[in-house]
Amino acid sequence: MRGIYVALRPSSPAGRRKQKREGNSKVKRNAKVVAYALLRATLGFVLLFWGVDKFQMGARQFSAGLDRQFSKTWLPASLVHAFGLLLPFAEVGLGILLILGLFTVWAAALGAVLLILLNTGMQVAGSASTVANNLVYSLILFVLLFTIEHNRFSLDGCRRGNSARGASGSAQEE
Repeated sequence: MRGIYVALRPSSPAGRRKQKREGNSKVKRNAKVVAYALLRATLGFVLLFWGVDKFQMGARQFSAGLDRQFSKTWLPASLVHAFGLLLPFAEVGLGILLILGLFTVWAAALGAVLLILLNTGMQVAGSASTVANNLVYSLILFVLLFTIEHNRFSLDGCRRGNSARGASGSAQEE
């Protein structure tokens, strides 16, 4: 019994190696949490500023521009117009939620649906370069959803007591 204790105590070489491994894994875990928060906030600010730009232009003016852009496509004009009016609100709302890390799963999932709608419209309009650019944002949303267990530096994390074990994807959102 004494041999086991000697081998695992921190002053022994094996104990120091174990302590170092545990310290390294904690640093890596913390780095993942910080990286997740930075990626989430970066995308949130992108969405927020896209929406704010549309509000500065005027939501109705932006929607009228979409009406002109999609006038020669098969998409219904009333649907394009309504989408143009709602888009700035969606971008600002989702951006704020992502920045704060509040309802992150829902914000990222709705952001992905929004990008599906945007990409569908842009593909119909023949803007392949815009679709290609938007796929980068879709990939970022996928990463945010796929690695949701690292979403601890957020309001979601605060709501759950920011537990040391992290939150599983299913427990992340109520």
